[in-house]
Amino acid sequence: MGISTYLETEILNAVLRATAYATPATVYLALFQADPTDVGTGELALSNYARQAITFAAPSKAGSDPTACLNSNNVQFPAAGASWGTINYIGIYDAVSGGNLLYHGALTAPKSVAKGEVCTFYAGEITATLQ
Repeated sequence: MGISTYLETEILNAVLRATAYATPATVYLALFQADPTDVGTGELALSNYARQAITFAAPSKAGSDPTACLNSNNVQFPAAGASWGTINYIGIYDAVSGGNLLYHGALTAPKSVAKGEVCTFYAGEITATLQ
């Protein structure tokens, strides 16, 4: 997943300019059909859809892979009240609604969500890095 311009700016200011960054107490997974880019456009706005809280394990490094955090919880969205279509991208936000996009990226395999289906991401399926 890529880091948003917002988060890049916050990290640079915190590390190089000693500007405080208020880390969010909870971060939320968001779903997109199209690439949200760094500004987070196009989040689903469909029946029963709402961002869901996601937690991450401590950063770790495995072999030649960069240091990364993997989600530590199963993230389950409510049953779709209508078809959500094909989910191709995800984002991580610092608020349950509104807020700032922190990370975004394409799914390795798109997920189609029909009416009544539940979209779930299992622990270890989502990776965040500082690349």
